[in-house]
Amino acid sequence: MILDKYVIISPEFGLEKGGIQTWAYYIYKLLKERAKDVSSFGVRELSILSIGHFFRTILFANKYILMTWKMSLFIYPLLYWNKKTFYIFIHGNDFLNLNFIYDRILKHILSRNNVLVISNSNFITNLFENHYKYKADLTCYPFIDTHVNMDIDNDERDMSFFTVTRLVRRKNIHSVIRAIYELSLENVHVKYYIAGEGPEKEYLKKLVVSFHLEDSVIFLGKISEKEKEIYLKRVSYFILPSLFDEKNASIEGYGIVYIEANLYGLPVISGNTGGMPEAVINNVTGLVTDGSVSEIKDAIIKIQKMKYDKKAIISFARKHDYRSQNNFWILITK
Repeated sequence: MILDKYVIISPEFGLEKGGIQTWAYYIYKLLKERAKDVSSFGVRELSILSIGHFFRTILFANKYILMTWKMSLFIYPLLYWNKKTFYIFIHGNDFLNLNFIYDRILKHILSRNNVLVISNSNFITNLFENHYKYKADLTCYPFIDTHVNMDIDNDERDMSFFTVTRLVRRKNIHSVIRAIYELSLENVHVKYYIAGEGPEKEYLKKLVVSFHLEDSVIFLGKISEKEKEIYLKRVSYFILPSLFDEKNASIEGYGIVYIEANLYGLPVISGNTGGMPEAVINNVTGLVTDGSVSEIKDAIIKIQKMKYDKKAIISFARKHDYRSQNNFWILITK
């Protein structure tokens, strides 16, 4: 009997990287814990010293977990080896608005019978099918580790809001800041912690200064996983009302950060595009908004008045535990 050899290929690799990199980390952990032969690589992290090891490993593997379809370009000739199986993850941003060449390459990859596609939400499954007339072989929400010390009964939590994300325009942090400013004019004061880096950071900081919100809106910069855990135990709400960036064809395929916040008993405020309505159950695990300043403002007030069932919020988050993803396990081991 030939034992399967798995290779996970991602743009980067590591829990602290966020997004699909976090998902890749938990897939690796799942395979390792179940005694599978698995290696992982972040292609942006390859060096002259490691690239030889990379190519030797992929040559002798027979199962490839590719965290975006473009990862297949690094091993393209192997697609013609029918005894090898390729599991390609799709997220939305990776296939929207492709140029002609990339579009043709992806269509060719999808025509191979040794390629299986895994989508991160029903929204992305439907979007991909509309684009490529190919239905994903599995719709599977991203994984987290739910075996953490959540400390949900902490009575010392601040009545504050928290965001951890890459600071880009579509994350809509500027609208949150404007909503907090408008609330301050009504003598409603909100404490807001923003963690992350990105091209919007300087603009956002200037916006805070122009609204005289320096004491209310705190920029934390890049934080570690441990620091993120500290804030998730400290604050009372998580907010990230992301938008669909039509110009750059960028969308929230799901939103694992909402699930991470839910795990600590936090209700969340999200946007209503992409896979976010699947990640947030409106009026149960949080509030879904259209991302406008007025709806964000109303949601900030409403979420503080609502009585949430923390056990229900945490129960929803626990469905995402990497250890319980049976359909995913069946697909990659058959």
